[in-house]
Amino acid sequence: MDPGARAGASAHAGARAGGPRASAGGPAGAAEHRRGPAGGGPAAGAGARAARRLLARARAAAALPSLQGEYDQTIDRDYQLDQAAGTADALTQDLGAGRGARVRATWDLGRLVFNPDELRAARAILDAAAERERVLVAVTQLYFERQQLLLEIALLPARDGQEAIGRRVRVAEIEAVLTGLTGLRF
Repeated sequence: MDPGARAGASAHAGARAGGPRASAGGPAGAAEHRRGPAGGGPAAGAGARAARRLLARARAAAALPSLQGEYDQTIDRDYQLDQAAGTADALTQDLGAGRGARVRATWDLGRLVFNPDELRAARAILDAAAERERVLVAVTQLYFERQQLLLEIALLPARDGQEAIGRRVRVAEIEAVLTGLTGLRF
């Protein structure tokens, strides 16, 4: 096994075990940037705070009532014919208009004990952690592939111009992907 691949494998194993994820030869600040939730770096702290806020909002939402509102407006036209004996017939019109508003607040007390939204929030947190781990592994592999290519360029002469250009293009491609994934310049 060549030294670059061995370093990549040990860094990958350290990443899985929660240990340091950057070698001494890594870029400045890369160790802090690539720390996952177990490493406790700034990115992990922001993710943990967001996760706590998401769970707290799911719990607090259960304490809020469900509101329903209604507004009624009625126009009632009533005609009445009065035909009493001994008097003249009288036709009267009664205009009864009404307006009403109702608001209903209901609480689902069962959601105070167990809110299904908490499960969805916890699942979203786990998915984010899995995605963070996937990106961490990809960044680690790309970083050490870049290190290996840089060593090959420095120590092993290319057989022809095509091979030299291919190495340089691959290094540039890896650096572009690493910059996109981490925000760091390589």
